[in-house]
Amino acid sequence: MRYPIDLVVRYLQHAHHVFLNHKLPYMASLVENLTVETIGNAAIIRDLQTFFPLFIDEFIEHIHEEEDTFFKYILLLHQASHGKFKQGELYQAMEKNPVHFFALEHHIHDDEMRGIREITNDYTLDAKATLHLVVLYEEFKSFERDLKLHARIEDCVLLPKAIRLEKLVKAMLHPKVKLN
Repeated sequence: MRYPIDLVVRYLQHAHHVFLNHKLPYMASLVENLTVETIGNAAIIRDLQTFFPLFIDEFIEHIHEEEDTFFKYILLLHQASHGKFKQGELYQAMEKNPVHFFALEHHIHDDEMRGIREITNDYTLDAKATLHLVVLYEEFKSFERDLKLHARIEDCVLLPKAIRLEKLVKAMLHPKVKLN
């Protein structure tokens, strides 16, 4: 089924909202409330309580950058494809933000959860794991699955659509640029 690019962007923005406002705060609360009594491993507690807030900060920065630049650019291209654009603004955005730059940058962030997996030994639980730790590791695994699906939608749906849209808009602009 073919979905319009603006719908794909809105879906991804909604996923970002869920990540930022529900999943990350819940996992952060679980991490903050880890104690030696709840899991028995002081090293894992220290590592998670140090690393996870840094992970969240980087992740939030990545999401804001994606929404403020890439998604905004795609929606500008979408409007332009429907004849709604200011030529100077559009041309400047196309020079500054070509889709292939975003594609390259996106692949750098492909494995956000690697550090968490390393700290947790791939979310390995021993037989005596407490419910608190089981819930936390399941949340980590669920979040990682969500991130992989999100990245797949970006890579396999959004990026190809954005590349085609950018080519279309360039072709639309080309005759106008020649006239100037």
